[in-house]
Amino acid sequence: MSSTDIGFDIGIGVRFPVAEKTRLFIELNGQSGDSDVLKDNTGSPLRNSVSSVNIGLAF
Repeated sequence: MSSTDIGFDIGIGVRFPVAEKTRLFIELNGQSGDSDVLKDNTGSPLRNSVSSVNIGLAF
């Protein structure tokens, strides 16, 4: 396994007021690695990636 992974992260979110001190939030986030995670890989590169949707309350 390679000890270093370089990549990027992008996200967007919005908050909606639902009460005086409470907000509903919705967030979309994506992360992608640019480095091959296998150290001596001779085939196609294997990279890390994740996508997420977060919904919650902030108070």
